[in-house]
Amino acid sequence: MNPAVKPGSQFFKYYLPLFLIFSVAILLFQWNREKKYKSDLLDARLSDINEMVYNIFENTNGDLNMTDSLITMWNHDNVRVTIVDLKGLVVYDNVMKDSVSGMENHINRPEIAEASVNKEGSDIRLSSSTKRNYYY
Repeated sequence: MNPAVKPGSQFFKYYLPLFLIFSVAILLFQWNREKKYKSDLLDARLSDINEMVYNIFENTNGDLNMTDSLITMWNHDNVRVTIVDLKGLVVYDNVMKDSVSGMENHINRPEIAEASVNKEGSDIRLSSSTKRNYYY
C-alpha cells in the first residue's frame, strides 16, 4: 500500500459515487411518486366537480342560466367548465360565455374522443380559445 494514500480515502473513492447514485435514484423515485399522487388528487377533485356540474345540469333540466348561476357561486375560480353535447358542439363555457357559438367543434379533441370510448377522458394541452394550459 502506498504510504501517501490513507486507507480512508479509498473508501470515499469507491463508495461515495455509489452512495450518490443510490441517493439520486431514491430522489427520482420519490419525485415520481409525488407527481403521481398530485395528479391523482387533481383527477379526483376534477371528477367530483364534473359530477357536481352534471347533477346541476340534470336537476335544472338543462337550464344553462341556472347552471351558470350555480357554477358562479362556487369557490373554484381556477376551474373552467365546458359543457359539450354529443355532437361535440359547445353549449356552455364559464370562461368564454359570450363566444360559445363561435367555438370550434370539440368532437375530435383527445379528451372527448377518449370519453366517447371509455366514459372518461383527459388531456393536458393549450386551449385554443384562452391560450392557457388546462387539464381537461
